[in-house]
Amino acid sequence: MKKTMDTITNKVIIGVLTLGLVIVSVLSVLKTDKVVPVNSVNTSLGAPGSPNMYVPFLGINDVVSYYQSFDFNVATTTLCAVKSPSATSTLEYFSLTVDTGTSTASTIDVGTSLTNNTSTSSALFIQSYAVASGAQGSVVLPGALPSTATSTILAPSTWVVAKTNGAGVGGYTYGGQCKYKFTLH
Repeated sequence: MKKTMDTITNKVIIGVLTLGLVIVSVLSVLKTDKVVPVNSVNTSLGAPGSPNMYVPFLGINDVVSYYQSFDFNVATTTLCAVKSPSATSTLEYFSLTVDTGTSTASTIDVGTSLTNNTSTSSALFIQSYAVASGAQGSVVLPGALPSTATSTILAPSTWVVAKTNGAGVGGYTYGGQCKYKFTLH
């Protein structure tokens, strides 16, 4: 019986010591030596410097959109090409801005392709835009489709390509930018 009492006493002592160590540890964490003056002002703010976010995609309430922006390629007929996300998506927005024209009138074809930098007629032809000699300007494809397009719902990893289509033009002197927005299904 004495042995059982000694064992119980030892366990109670160990328990009390453990509880004491826990209380001391918690109190040391809560204790602070730093005094903060009442009239102090924090001068650093957490707001961003601009509304621009440089991320390739943004998800809000499970609606995920992918954004891309490219300067025109030079020395090629393919002005710009972008691969759609690796899931079924819709081309919600496309813009093409020519800020440096050519000395020759031409057309710019926009369409899809199964591989990068290939003909835009291989999968889905979206639109052809006439470009006058020396012309500058922008073309925007919103959610409404031109009459030549059948759909902007794209299979996973489909290329959207903008190419020049004119004899001797070759895209060498065009300057500008393409912008795309895809929304996942």
